[in-house]
Amino acid sequence: MNTIDKQPERHEIEVLLPWYAAGTLSRCDADLVERALARDSELARRYDLVRQELAETIQLNEALGAPSARAREKLFAAIDAEVADAPRHRRPGVTRSVTCHHTRDSMTETTPRA
Repeated sequence: MNTIDKQPERHEIEVLLPWYAAGTLSRCDADLVERALARDSELARRYDLVRQELAETIQLNEALGAPSARAREKLFAAIDAEVADAPRHRRPGVTRSVTCHHTRDSMTETTPRA
């Protein structure tokens, strides 16, 4: 595989790195990322940066503390009001789910229609 063919695959994997670092990828996507990290040192370096950023974000958010009871109640009231005003229908026959398929170590998405 030449460098031109490898770039789109690297980009697809790099987009998944934050979710991989957080442990929220499906098993098939996590396997795909792990294989790519094992063979691509630049991607592994970028993954280290993603992990550092995640750790710093968690530390910052934990330092902020919890909102006050009044702020929390106001937020939940606003959410409840928005949910009550939201339309309750979806277009019939349309569903959106992404399935992971691997073809020659690359990822494609499919969107089934009900």
